[in-house]
Amino acid sequence: MNLGERFFQTVSTHADRKALRWKEENGWRSWTYAEMGDQVRKYARGLLALGLSKGDRVAILSRNRPEWAVADLGAVSIGCVTVPIYSTSTPETIRHILDHSESRILVLSAGDSFDWSRSRREQFPRLDHVILLDPAPGNSKDPGIRSFSDIMGMGQGVPAEDVEKAMDRVDASDISTLMYTSGTTGKPKGVMLTHRNVETNASSMTGCYPVGPSDVVLSSLPMSHAFERTIGMYMMLFAGAEIAYAESLATVPQNLLEVRPTIMLAVPRMLEKFYGRIHEAMDQKPTLIRWLFKRSVRHAEKCRCRTLCPWVRGSDRLFFKKIRERMGGRMRLIGSGGAALSEGIARFFGAVGLNVLQGYGLTETSPVMAANRPDRNRFGTVGPAIPDVDIKIADDGEVLVRGPNVMKGYYKDAGATAEVFTPGGWFKTGDIGEIDADGFLRITDRKKEMIKTSGGKYIAPQPMENELKLSPLIEQACIVGEGQKYVAALIVPNFSLLETRTREEGIQAATRGDLVANSTVREWYSDLIKKFNENRASYETIKRFELLSDEWTIQDGEITPTLKLRRKVIAERHATAIENLFR
Repeated sequence: MNLGERFFQTVSTHADRKALRWKEENGWRSWTYAEMGDQVRKYARGLLALGLSKGDRVAILSRNRPEWAVADLGAVSIGCVTVPIYSTSTPETIRHILDHSESRILVLSAGDSFDWSRSRREQFPRLDHVILLDPAPGNSKDPGIRSFSDIMGMGQGVPAEDVEKAMDRVDASDISTLMYTSGTTGKPKGVMLTHRNVETNASSMTGCYPVGPSDVVLSSLPMSHAFERTIGMYMMLFAGAEIAYAESLATVPQNLLEVRPTIMLAVPRMLEKFYGRIHEAMDQKPTLIRWLFKRSVRHAEKCRCRTLCPWVRGSDRLFFKKIRERMGGRMRLIGSGGAALSEGIARFFGAVGLNVLQGYGLTETSPVMAANRPDRNRFGTVGPAIPDVDIKIADDGEVLVRGPNVMKGYYKDAGATAEVFTPGGWFKTGDIGEIDADGFLRITDRKKEMIKTSGGKYIAPQPMENELKLSPLIEQACIVGEGQKYVAALIVPNFSLLETRTREEGIQAATRGDLVANSTVREWYSDLIKKFNENRASYETIKRFELLSDEWTIQDGEITPTLKLRRKVIAERHATAIENLFR
């Protein structure tokens, strides 16, 4: 079954139920499944009117909104190949993706990083049309620039049955999307995912994340992210759930209260920020309250049955219920993916009654390979393999996978495709891991990111970085030390909290540069590092650190759109600081 057929199957089954909800100036609006299905059909007819056919590429560069889902489903339903692009991508990355994918159409929303009105048509000779979700003045005379409503109107001249005929010609083995990896090194590669890849992954995950028509999911990760697209969109739509779009990452706390979702997908950084805000607020409380809260969390983490533990029941009324209410009060499942989640943070959320289920996957695997379940959740692991997927560990510790979710290959790159598959057809993830006796997979680090000291010791930087970020005073961290006698850390402080604390202490600093150079501030971080080093092997202790005055951003290329560190870029930009750490 192809993705279009699967979607319209849901439309038929749940026609009157809410499908999408989004916020406008006058409040929240929504479509039922029947209304959304009508929008998808109109848009598909509009694409046929433009002359698009099976295999043509349609790029989507937009923030999350209902038209994103319509543009995607309308295109894949008639056999076109959608090319999602992160709205935070640099103009250079966008140009590379449009050119490399040979996209004929670009669906574009206002306010994103690519301003089409200032771009020259000759830069993209293969691009026939730009479809503006937010019509801009001055473009009405350009036949190559059309509004979304124009496309819907054009479709009226195409017989409705033409969409059905086009859908019938789409095979499950056909490519449905080219998803360009955010890439921690080099240019992004186009991952070819078929209809079967995505549909089977969404179906398999339904058995891991029990989802149904009564569920409401808050969509906050970019829909160009494979996790949000396959699980947050396709899986939810196939299950008949309702998707509510957060206005932005900044408004998530408010949108949680408005939408009161039952499910949410998150990357670890989002959970780290929630965790940090909770502890920042608690730090303002009297000493007794802070002591009670910490003791309550410790009890709850150890308690096997929350309902039978008097201490936990009392703590729930005093503390935990309030935290859950800040998440909307109905949250029953938070899926975490995209990067490693600290075991300490997962345990904390579990203690307060928020079920965080960590999973594991890559864009190349559609994306999920393994996931914890509500009834089988082991902290510190990414869970067992999902149904129909096989995982094993190679002799060198690399995680290998095979199954119907594994990509067809990299677009226009047979060499790179061959490199990531074993002779036996297993996909090489590039991650190092181990599988315990019960089948739970634990990821220890990226194969290419392991640090080897001059003493021959291998060190996994990600777990150390995640542990450092448990401190509310640390926003970002990068462990360095390849070929050196010891490891050191580059640390970006949580300036919001740090500036508050320095004001309370009467410390004066004109700039952030002055702040991180302040001797008292450095003593605070030195104490954090000393505590971090306790009970660690000597070769894993951080001997020196440097505080940086600027946060690493997607725009500056230091982190990917999925918030992973681009270590090479960081190392190049802070070469002097790193050199000083090892003098």
